[in-house]
Amino acid sequence: GTAYYRENVDLQVFIAAPSGNGLGDALEQAERIRTTFFKGWYMVQGDVRLHVLRTPQIGSTMPADGKVVIPVTVRVLAEVMKT
Repeated sequence: GTAYYRENVDLQVFIAAPSGNGLGDALEQAERIRTTFFKGWYMVQGDVRLHVLRTPQIGSTMPADGKVVIPVTVRVLAEVMKT
């Protein structure tokens, strides 16, 4: 028979940049991830299809060990079809 199931996945990417250097480069990287995995982006690998259903979210900056961290969350739907 055929087995089909779906999983919701939150892919979190953390951009880290040295504190005191400004946020320009780090924010540019975060925006690049956001535009790469745009709403509607998908890929198929074997029996799995990954599909981004929402625009990725760029979170608030956080200080951590002399760095500034910017989280980017990409919500992905994984559809698995096993035959």
